[in-house]
Formats: sequence, C-alpha cells, structure tokens
Amino acid sequence: MKKTDILILVIPFIILALAYPFLPDQIPRQFRIDGSVAYMAKEFIFLAGFLPYVIYKSIGKRRK
Repeated sequence: MKKTDILILVIPFIILALAYPFLPDQIPRQFRIDGSVAYMAKEFIFLAGFLPYVIYKSIGKRRK
C-alpha cells in the first residue's frame, strides 16, 4: 500500500471518530414516500469511512 492509500483510508475514520460524540443516537437513513423515517444506529456511520477509499481505488483502476 502506498502512503496515499493509507491516508485516504485513515483520515475519514479520524474525522468520524471526532464527530461521533456529537451525533444523535439514531441517524435518519431513509425518508419514505408516506413521510415516515427509517433510522439506523449511529455506529453504522463508520461504514461510510470506507467510501472515499473505494471511490479512490475505482477511479484509479479506470485510469489504468
């Protein structure tokens, strides 16, 4: 792994760890057509930390 890869993987998790205490216990996940809201636990926000790395890698594969 290159240094850039590691930074793109680690920095989002640092940001999420800093924001985590300020998040509500339940995060809105989906707004349905009838106006109701589906919620998820705030711990699932850490799954979003992988998105920048996945996008970075997929763009890198297209350029090759």
